[in-house]
Amino acid sequence: MSNDTLEFIASIPGTQTAIQVHGSGGMRIVLDIPDKEVGNAIKIMMMTKHNLKVTIEKLPHETYGTGQVKKTKKEDWLKPTGKPAD
Repeated sequence: MSNDTLEFIASIPGTQTAIQVHGSGGMRIVLDIPDKEVGNAIKIMMMTKHNLKVTIEKLPHETYGTGQVKKTKKEDWLKPTGKPAD
């Protein structure tokens, strides 16, 4: 993965302020990132002055509010390449 690309697991918390729609246009979204993913996610701090292309992929399991896997473990749905299984 290049320095221009990040991938980590996160969830949107079930709080009222997790997704905010601004009156003047635009949105703000809060993500909960579990401890195991912080090493990858922290790299986003180096991208704070850049525009980002965001792609969201819904994973095949439920989570708790902090991104902790409820029904399966991350290792159960990842292929050996580190990509989500089909």
